[in-house]
Amino acid sequence: MAASTTKRKKLANTTAQPYAKEQQALQAIAEFFDNHEPQEAEDRLWQWLVEALSREHSIYNNAKERANLIFFYENVKKLVHSFSVIHEHIMNVRA
Repeated sequence: MAASTTKRKKLANTTAQPYAKEQQALQAIAEFFDNHEPQEAEDRLWQWLVEALSREHSIYNNAKERANLIFFYENVKKLVHSFSVIHEHIMNVRA
């Protein structure tokens, strides 16, 4: 019997841990969108990109680095949009 109890405790720990991580991730998304509107976040990302690329002594001084930065910007923008959709869905379900 002790072996089955230990097995159940291990199973409970492995199932509870991912759930806790998911809750922490959802909480982080909620906190972000409580403080920033999606459009505001996208606008700020755009401002950072423009500033980084237009500075005279930018660290993005070759084409590959600039292309990588633009690719990163596009991916982060998609994440912001996707997380805003998830956040909106959760808020509608809770309402």
